[in-house]
Amino acid sequence: MSATGQDAHTAPSETALSDSDLVALLAVTSDLAPGSVWWRTRGDTFGTGDLAVYVPCSDLFTWGCADVEEIAAHDVHTLLDTVEETRSVLVSAGVSAWVEADALLLWVARKRGTRPQGAAYAVLHPALWDLFDLAGPERKTDTFNPRPRPTAKQEVRLESRASGEFAELRAACTAADDPRRDDATLDVATVRRALTRASFDYCDDLTWTAGTDGALRFYAVAYDVPGWDEVTTAAITDATIGSFEDSYAVIEAAEGPNSAHERAVASYVAAQRGLPAPDLDAT
Repeated sequence: MSATGQDAHTAPSETALSDSDLVALLAVTSDLAPGSVWWRTRGDTFGTGDLAVYVPCSDLFTWGCADVEEIAAHDVHTLLDTVEETRSVLVSAGVSAWVEADALLLWVARKRGTRPQGAAYAVLHPALWDLFDLAGPERKTDTFNPRPRPTAKQEVRLESRASGEFAELRAACTAADDPRRDDATLDVATVRRALTRASFDYCDDLTWTAGTDGALRFYAVAYDVPGWDEVTTAAITDATIGSFEDSYAVIEAAEGPNSAHERAVASYVAAQRGLPAPDLDAT
């Protein structure tokens, strides 16, 4: 597996996610902080080709290594099962808040048949250490695994969905919702268009929530725009996806492809929320 997470011998048609798989994957990751999953389009030209989704797992297996694992179509059901198993273990351990991304990392470890490097255990919830151990054989200490697995399940600092930054983001999403308009039903074609349009971003400029029925809501997220709240969001709907795409086209026409897309997101958020035009040079 390369650092791009894509096996060079795997044809895109064999890994491309169906609409139902994509919706199920987004629904189960809606409680995770932005950046817990990444996505890209496969085409040589921006915004073309199949949409690929990845779990970022840098430094999980190898010291000082950038790494991701692709979630292929045949992986979705095992990933969903791993998420449910992880939640059950954490509930049994008395963990009330969902631990960010640990289930996705456990799925990667199982898919690769490899334990994390020893140093990585310190950022994984101790209740899950035994499951990570079962993912593969014990590892020897070497250049790529310079520290042994801890023997004591010491207290570690963990980020949960109740943590400050994530709670602030969810509050911003609630503020962006218009109670006069039902945005709960979002066509999967709109979801694909939003992800494709933002596929060269840092994967934190979009976030989503899922209702109890699995219905998705999508939001563009602008961070630290002068004169705005620290986190400001605007819903992306079937009616506004064209405006979301246009905001990118305007920036790219002026600055070229793969330019600063956070500016496009800020412009879209401003238009949808009726906010003062952002100082693009400052974002």
